[in-house]
Amino acid sequence: MQRASYLIIGGGPAGLTMAKMLSYFLLIFVTLHLFPYLIRKTKGTILMDIVHLSAIFLILGLVGIVFYPGRVFLAARYRGMLGNPNGLGVYCSLIFPITLAMISLFPLAKRRLRLILLLVVISAILSGSRTTLGTIGIFYFLYVFYKRGSGLVFLLWAIVLPSIFLTTVGIERLVQLVGLGDFLRVESLTTGTGRFLAWQMGLNEIARNPFIGRGFAYEEMFFHDLASFLVGTEHQGGMHNSYLTFILNNGYIGLLFFLAFLLILLSRVKAKGLGTPFIIAMLIAATFESWLNSSLNAFTIHFF
Repeated sequence: MQRASYLIIGGGPAGLTMAKMLSYFLLIFVTLHLFPYLIRKTKGTILMDIVHLSAIFLILGLVGIVFYPGRVFLAARYRGMLGNPNGLGVYCSLIFPITLAMISLFPLAKRRLRLILLLVVISAILSGSRTTLGTIGIFYFLYVFYKRGSGLVFLLWAIVLPSIFLTTVGIERLVQLVGLGDFLRVESLTTGTGRFLAWQMGLNEIARNPFIGRGFAYEEMFFHDLASFLVGTEHQGGMHNSYLTFILNNGYIGLLFFLAFLLILLSRVKAKGLGTPFIIAMLIAATFESWLNSSLNAFTIHFF
């Protein structure tokens, strides 16, 4: 891999590394300081504005199926107004809990919000993103049981029994049993659609500097240099795992600091019945995509 032309700071190009660091600062400032101020000032209506904007966004994608299919499909998979199907899926998995929360805050708009929830679910199904469907399912499952059961019941039903079931039956057999083998592309489950190859390459690179990592945005540079090799494999793209991306860029120390930061945020969430299922579902989803590691994309901003 040719990296001789790069000015290195912590393993990444100086300009890109510094820009990424600044973007993280802006992300935290806007989402945790400016945005709460706007929520208080507008009495929460700014959250409804976000949900309504997402509905317009999703409707435009669905309308495009009829009038502009070349824009909303990518290699036979629906992507709506986003760049790829998995991106649409991540967006839907984040908008679903936000919309559900608005039903409690604005009960007079319940009917409209339920229609938006339906839009989100339809878009998620059309995207064919297995991670998205699993994330929405996990979130709603945990949300219902956290709301209706005790802590012990929540732990038993939400974690132990599904784990035993999937371990015993096997996820591939389960998908085939419910008749979704073709839709969920069951033949690629054992390879993670190339993700497992990317994870192994990432782990090999992590071993070179595991504690403090190689610098912000190093993962992008690393996989960019491997692009010609990856063309001949099942995988194209980056790490597709937020935690391995964190470790590669910022080391185990950086990942631990970030997870501790999330725990602090969760401790300050008043609506535990919504916040805890949301955090669990999103952290599981982040195992299969690197969006949680990114700074100024729509996904991470909505997450915070």
